[in-house]
Amino acid sequence: MSKDEFKKEEYEKAFKKSFDEKEKEFDELRNKELVISLIGSVNAGKSQTINALTGIKYADVKAKAGSTKEVNLYRLDENVFIADTPGLFDINLEVSKMASDFVEESADVILFFMNANVGITVHDKQAFSQLLKLQKEILVIVNKVDTLDPEEIVEVKDQITEELGIMPYLISAKKGTGIKELHTDLVALLELRGKDLLFLKASKFKRKAVKNWIAGATASAVAIGALPIPGSDILPLTALQVGFAMTIAFIYDINPS
Repeated sequence: MSKDEFKKEEYEKAFKKSFDEKEKEFDELRNKELVISLIGSVNAGKSQTINALTGIKYADVKAKAGSTKEVNLYRLDENVFIADTPGLFDINLEVSKMASDFVEESADVILFFMNANVGITVHDKQAFSQLLKLQKEILVIVNKVDTLDPEEIVEVKDQITEELGIMPYLISAKKGTGIKELHTDLVALLELRGKDLLFLKASKFKRKAVKNWIAGATASAVAIGALPIPGSDILPLTALQVGFAMTIAFIYDINPS
């Protein structure tokens, strides 16, 4: 057997091994669901923010069958749902309990919205306190900062940080201010739950994510290529290439073979 034939045989074995492993991984991911729960007042720009992140107006998406007064589920992608929970703090305790149970059991992350024009209210503080009891990841979002002067923005940020003990995301969904930063941190948070790729499928910024992966994969390939042992780069390089290609295929709904 020639040296070239040996490399080809090794490569084919490495390719099949990597492909089969990744195919199993993505099959498992396709069986998962991502639920992002939106909580906040109706004038805080929740729908506008989701549109800024995904390009999809969730308010224009038909609610999933089975939605109730407590929770309205909107499908952004095959496995990605937005949960609007108007009943979470309903004066009817039974309604509120049902909404709370849903968020606690099903939500992967909570986006808690406030209107920059209003600032933090007593109700916001009480609601946030209740949400903390659910032990869920919470991102506090202050929308419509484009309507404030720079000094007012600082005041709102400082007040909310002091009252809630968490740094808010100051955004303008209308003008795109702060959206990329919010997107980056949301993806990083979901990555810890193994669901970042589900969100990226529905994301307006998936192309940027792919460009970042290319840069990272290139650096990794250079490092692997520098391995001192001849032929030792076949397995890691093949795994890198196959994993990268199949990840892109997944978020763009391409069926690889």
